[in-house]
Amino acid sequence: LIEPETLQNHLEQLDRLRVIPLPLGHMASYYYLQYRTVAMFRDRLHNDLSLAQLLGVLCDASEYDELPVRHNEEKLNEQLAGQAGIRWRIDDPQHGYELDYESPHVKANLLLQAHFSRMKLPISDYITDTKSVLDQSIRILQAMIDLAAEAGWLRTALKAMMLVQMVVQASWLTDDTLLILPHVRTKSSFLSVLRQQAASSSSRPPTLAQLADMMRDRKAKARFDRLMQQSGLSRRQASDIEKVLCVMPIVDLRVTDDSALSVRAGTPVELTVSARLVAGGSASRRGKGKNAKRIYAPQFPKPKSEGWWLVSAVLTSDDDGNNNNKYNKSMDDLERLGESQHCELTALKRVTVSRQHRFDLRFEAPSEPGEYIVRVYLMSDSYVGLDQQRTVKLVV
Repeated sequence: LIEPETLQNHLEQLDRLRVIPLPLGHMASYYYLQYRTVAMFRDRLHNDLSLAQLLGVLCDASEYDELPVRHNEEKLNEQLAGQAGIRWRIDDPQHGYELDYESPHVKANLLLQAHFSRMKLPISDYITDTKSVLDQSIRILQAMIDLAAEAGWLRTALKAMMLVQMVVQASWLTDDTLLILPHVRTKSSFLSVLRQQAASSSSRPPTLAQLADMMRDRKAKARFDRLMQQSGLSRRQASDIEKVLCVMPIVDLRVTDDSALSVRAGTPVELTVSARLVAGGSASRRGKGKNAKRIYAPQFPKPKSEGWWLVSAVLTSDDDGNNNNKYNKSMDDLERLGESQHCELTALKRVTVSRQHRFDLRFEAPSEPGEYIVRVYLMSDSYVGLDQQRTVKLVV
């Protein structure tokens, strides 16, 4: 038996105890994820995952355990896996899969890849299932981004953000960004006219961001209108394209400390970033209430508002030799980051950009003296091809 005084002491000690969640537990609670999902993130996520491997991690989440695989659907899954629109193999052991067409996780992977390719699905049940997969995907990916940021994994965090863009816009990252526009397909005359015009002037075909920027200039818009007429688009189709281009958010991103920063090793660094919406954005859409704030995403089943990730990273060198890319697709750049001896995500913020905003990014300077590059990324959570980056020299 325990003496009354001893028992009282134990009870008093228990009263003073505090239960504090660890980062993974807090993440599971915040995003309503099962504990098995965040445990799998802990075991599978690292800084050198490809986009295909990240998709595998997403689809292995326990939230997809109950995705129905009905009688004989394993045959449909096998047929779907053999189609050209399924670009990433899912039977590679590195992706964490054993090829089992009865697995709900394999089916989730196939449905997402079919979504990126905008494929026609074999039965109507698959349309419902795709909506269910998409409905869960954003919050799972957001948790993956947070975990990567907590660990300082820049490449994984940025690739997961790009995967969010692919999910929202039903587009492959490597596809022409103009394919998200209405009435524009891979072999459309509109793209052919743009490419011919670019070839005649020895330039590259315009990107989505560049066309959206043209909507601000009267002369540039007039040239674009003539190109649409040459491509054979009807007035309604041309009007639809222009409306979408006008809501594309054009952001002026600046780092106020654009000269070299000089700090002592291991001391706090504060970087001030200004972001100004100069054109477009969901706020420019006509309508009232919630409809006015929705992004253009006709293939995504749920209404979504516009947001951004603001990211800072410290590198030992500027690998691409270009300090300030206004619009950057980033995949080649991400692969080159692996050549750097030091590549660490130092700060991450979820932000919205309306007219004029200033944000402070705080992080600790590297512990080793030397010259570094601080790279600031502005990543869209809605559109492919509108990401930006800026760089600042850091002397420690």
